[in-house]
Amino acid sequence: MEQFYNLNFQEFHSAKSNFASMKHSFFLKDYQDKNGKSQIYLNLYIHQQRKKIPLKIFVHKKYWNKNKQEVHKSFENAVDYNLLLRDIEAKINKIEIQFRLSNQILTVDKCAELLQRPDLTVDFIAFMEYEMSLKSMEENSLKNHNSVLKKLKSYRPNLLFADVNEAFIAKYRRYLANQLGNQEVTIDSNIKVIKHYIKLAKKRGIILNIDIEQIKIRQHRSHRTNLSLSEVEIMKEYYFSKFIKDSHKKTLGYFLFNCMTGLRINDLLKIKREQLDESFFNFWNQKSKKQQILMTNETCKQILAYDESLFIEKITPKTINETIKEIAVFLGIKKHITCHVARHTFATNYLRKGGKVENLQILLAHSDIKTTMIYVHIVESDTVKTMTLLDD
Repeated sequence: MEQFYNLNFQEFHSAKSNFASMKHSFFLKDYQDKNGKSQIYLNLYIHQQRKKIPLKIFVHKKYWNKNKQEVHKSFENAVDYNLLLRDIEAKINKIEIQFRLSNQILTVDKCAELLQRPDLTVDFIAFMEYEMSLKSMEENSLKNHNSVLKKLKSYRPNLLFADVNEAFIAKYRRYLANQLGNQEVTIDSNIKVIKHYIKLAKKRGIILNIDIEQIKIRQHRSHRTNLSLSEVEIMKEYYFSKFIKDSHKKTLGYFLFNCMTGLRINDLLKIKREQLDESFFNFWNQKSKKQQILMTNETCKQILAYDESLFIEKITPKTINETIKEIAVFLGIKKHITCHVARHTFATNYLRKGGKVENLQILLAHSDIKTTMIYVHIVESDTVKTMTLLDD
């Protein structure tokens, strides 16, 4: 673990006041083995949590200095044993510093695991699994990372950091393409996740055998299915009609509301009805990790008024996906529609109505305008196709 953590003093000093310190001590267990020796324990304490960890160090009680918490120099192995104790203290200090710098709450269980898991600095798979256990991710992101990890473990169950180099990345790309039949966009998505954990390892101070900048992630122009303004109107007419099926109403209400707001599905389904009583509503954007404010326009208010169960009776993305496909077939809309299509529909129709791409970036909470520009290209492509009007 010696290389596991880096120290930047200024960052440490600024974060110091926000975190409690990990307290520790060494003590000798009262119980004596058949040789009359007792085991030394490490005692960790923080946030009213305590954990006692047995160390593989045994000494006679007379050789233990309780005040200095070290082995008396008169004991033959005192130098080696005391070096081990000081090394444990140094590791605790490094762990505490890194958790402060990365804004993570350190618990006794996490500290104990890191102390007892030296493989985390050697084994990339173990490191990736451990970091995933610490992360707070959206359900879809967690599934994606687990899928990437599963493929990687299948290819190389024991992948050392020393083996992660440019040649390995190239070979793994070929494996995903030739053995698993993954498309280029899927391959780059996998490599992007792996690159994320390599960058995280560098941040943790682990020695790498690869230049992160040489791991290239290609940009792919994705096909984002969206509904035209007229198709949205067809859905609205059905939603507000007297003959709408009961099994369709709630799903279509959520879907149309999202065609007007462009929320990510996980954000949409966490909103509560009382948040939507005013003309504006704010929510916690799970991806950007920031508060965001959006407007409930008149159409949104009408959608909410027509079904009082919306945002009270919960629904799952799976139910939305299954039902919205059924609705599309019923209405004669020949497109593959999922819950994500509502967000794409909002973006493209906003631009079709003359909205500015700079404003759309803010509404969609994109960190990079390049992502927003994808919708500009979609609308431009649709415009070019109108040249066929001259054929008539």
